[in-house]
Parts: sequence; C-alpha cells; structure tokens
Amino acid sequence: METLLYYVDESYCQTGLYWHCNIGGCLLDAESVVEAEIALETCIYDVARTEPQFKPTQEFKYSDFFRSATDDLKLKVCAALSIVMASFAVDFLVSHAKIQSAKLASLPAFGSPSQAIQHLAHINVAHYLAKPAENHLIQTIVDLGLSESFRPVYEVYAGSNRGLKMIKAQRIEDVHISIPHYRHLLPPAFVDSRDSRLLQYSDLLIGLLLCREAGGLTPFKQSLLECMAPVMPRVELSTVEWNAGDA
Repeated sequence: METLLYYVDESYCQTGLYWHCNIGGCLLDAESVVEAEIALETCIYDVARTEPQFKPTQEFKYSDFFRSATDDLKLKVCAALSIVMASFAVDFLVSHAKIQSAKLASLPAFGSPSQAIQHLAHINVAHYLAKPAENHLIQTIVDLGLSESFRPVYEVYAGSNRGLKMIKAQRIEDVHISIPHYRHLLPPAFVDSRDSRLLQYSDLLIGLLLCREAGGLTPFKQSLLECMAPVMPRVELSTVEWNAGDA
C-alpha cells in the first residue's frame, strides 16, 4: 500500500462576528516528496541568480512572503513556485471552520478562542481524507513551531491519535468509530517549517484562502492568490459553520 504525505499548517483569525480557521495543505505520494522539495528550492535559487537583492535562504510563509523583495518580485516567485507544484500533480485538502465569536463560550473544553477554532477545523480533516485513505497510508507532516505556543497545536494532532488508541484499548468495535479508515492514518510527524518548502507553500496557500473566506483579501493578496492559479484546480476547500443553527 502506497503512502501519501499530507503537509499541513494552520491559519486562524477573528473577523467581524466570526472566528475562522483553515487547516490543510498539500497531499502527495511519498516517492515524490524529495524531488518536489528539491524542485522548489531550485526554483528559488534560480530567481536569486537574476535578482541579487533576493535572499534564497529565507523561509517564505503567508505572514512573511519574502518580505525584503519588491511586490513584483514576490508575484514572480509565487507564480514560479506554483508552476513547480502543479508539475507534481499535488492535491490540496483544506478544512475551513467558522463560528460566531459569541458561541465559542459554549466550548470551554477547547481552551481559548484561538485554540477552539483550530480544534473545530481539525475535527473534519479525517473525513476529508476518507477517499485517499481508502487505498493509501497517510502520514501527516505538521509544522513543529519550536516554541511553547506550539503545545496546543501538538494536542490538536496528537490528541486525536491518542484518543483512538484509548478507545480501541477499551475494546470498542470499529463500527462505532466515526473516523473513516483510521488504520490508514499514521501518527503525525512534526517538522520545522524552515526545513520544508512544501510546508511553507501549504502555509501560504491556506493563509490566502482563509483571508479570502474571511473577506479580507487586499489587492496584493488577491494578486498573490491569482499567481497560484496553476494549482487551484487541485484545491479542495470544505467549509463548516459550527453551531450555525444555535445548536
């Protein structure tokens, strides 16, 4: 059975009356990972050869997309990276959750609003992975964060796996477990995003998509998103509004 690697990151915000969160990123077969990482790195260094002011060693993310570069150069790099990603036929699965801020008070078990909205976005990830998990093992690769603030993120991903093991230890039958193909979802692995261009690209994409869903796209961010057109046909974004009916 082949293994797929799912490079995910989280992006959340409070806009108006709502909290929003996107969790997701790129999904590709394990055999393509090293080649894709090398191709993205090569793309960045190719730009640096013609643009002396461009720093190829810096990490790029939604919150800091090659900050020292001009806007025109940022758009050029984004378009080039997107062409590389499209050449590997990478799929993108994104879980978008939103909830009215006032309704988060009814979810104290999830912690602060920023922690709660991440949990709500993560709950449906396994269901969006159901189809690829039918015939593949799936390894989730998560941005390590390398800070104390990472602990809540760790709990989101590791807690789900931990809970499954506890449930099975109590001899609960598979028919009563709601996560599809859970035996094909491997325990999460954690990587510092500085060492993965795939994680960085995932962060950029989900951040821009979140900004779009929350109605906060500036003209420049809209242009960045348009530069990602080569990969957009393979992007699947699913939205759930929690407690929409005052449940």
